[in-house]
Formats: sequence, C-alpha cells, structure tokens
Amino acid sequence: MSSLVEVARAAGVAVSTASRVLSGANHPISAKTRAKVMAAASAWSTRPAPSPAPWSRRTAAWWASW
Repeated sequence: MSSLVEVARAAGVAVSTASRVLSGANHPISAKTRAKVMAAASAWSTRPAPSPAPWSRRTAAWWASW
C-alpha cells in the first residue's frame, strides 16, 4: 500500500488536498484536481485504511466503566 505523501507527490498537490479528496471531505476542490488525485491513487493501488471504530468503542466502554 502506498502512502498519502506518495499519492500527493504523484498528483502534484499538497498532502492535505490529497487527504481531503481521498476521504471524501466536503471541501471546495476543483474537478481537475480531484481527478488528478484519484488517478494517482489508482496508479499507486491505494486502499482506504481500516476504520478505527472498533478501537473507539472499546475505549469508550473503558471510560464508561470508571
């Protein structure tokens, strides 16, 4: 799996822009930039990281027990 930095470099954008595109965040990003990031991500075979939700639930349960 490639890193976000590698995808951003390949697309010629900032790491924050690549992150916003790949996460689907609701930011005003041009269609051209979005397409460049998505093309770079597919070229690097990028897959989303697993969700941290299970860890968060365990942590919340631990805090609730106090």
